[in-house]
Amino acid sequence: MIHFLSSWCIQRLPKKIVETLKIPGVGSCGIRMGKEVSFMEVKYLKHKDGRVIFSKGWGEFVENKGLKTEKAVLFRILTTTSDDYALMMVMDILTDDPRVE
Repeated sequence: MIHFLSSWCIQRLPKKIVETLKIPGVGSCGIRMGKEVSFMEVKYLKHKDGRVIFSKGWGEFVENKGLKTEKAVLFRILTTTSDDYALMMVMDILTDDPRVE
């Protein structure tokens, strides 16, 4: 899923992805940047509109990774058999400025 980071620091997964992957209503997501080895825990919950919203831990992840608004990023969703995470994601920065070709 390609996404542009927003200024309000709340990340949402589209309803179609949530339904297709049968993501549970509340849980933990392991997230990391690119080729990093360890995952950081980010809590999430399913909003009444069907999208998943990252909550506790997302702001810390954004700050620790120095992420800025308007960056185009690719979220790769991984299959998991982890007892710790209902969802695992890898995030890659595609460009610092999405308007640059």
